[in-house]
Amino acid sequence: VVGLGIQGVKRSKVFDKDLVATVDPYNTSADYANLNEVPLDVFNCALVATPDANKYDLIKYLVLNSKHVIVEKPLHLSRKQFDEISEFSILSSDRAAYGDAVIIASNEISKKDDAKNKLNM
Repeated sequence: VVGLGIQGVKRSKVFDKDLVATVDPYNTSADYANLNEVPLDVFNCALVATPDANKYDLIKYLVLNSKHVIVEKPLHLSRKQFDEISEFSILSSDRAAYGDAVIIASNEISKKDDAKNKLNM
């Protein structure tokens, strides 16, 4: 779980014994302060529950390292960011980043099914 705010803490409890690591630069109870400190061979999926400003870089890092990504809503991306993540997911062993409900890109709202198609899921 990346981000140990209210939602990250809630999600961590659900994972229980399957939780490999937590990441948060501000929460001292986290296992790691930065995502790039977590050994890539110990996890295959990450839940990103961070402020919107951090999500794109975290998703990009995870997808480029062939990790599955679950994103706590809302997921606000520009059209360019959305297209880049789509391409990264295709290039990185078909991993995909996906957020619930809608993805907002350049003031356009894409429905979930449209987002799945764009992410080649």
